[in-house]
Amino acid sequence: MKIISLDFGEKYIGVAYADTNSVLIAQPIDIVKNKGDGKEIDSISEIYKKKKAELVILGYPRNLSGHPTQQTRDVEAFGDKLKSTLGLPLKY
Repeated sequence: MKIISLDFGEKYIGVAYADTNSVLIAQPIDIVKNKGDGKEIDSISEIYKKKKAELVILGYPRNLSGHPTQQTRDVEAFGDKLKSTLGLPLKY
């Protein structure tokens, strides 16, 4: 399976890629600027199509005691936007 994984941040989104048919470890492939203007969604969509990915995995932050934080809520909002805008298969 071809997988794009995302590490969401307020200013940048780290992007990694793995093809589990050959390599089980995701390799970093890009850093997308996150200005919240929708261009980050377009950039991720381009990478998804270029790599012919089948799944997007979005990192899901928690605090040390396992509870959600503000960053968790920001990631969930971004994931919802990504799913609704592009209809990509997404897991946390």
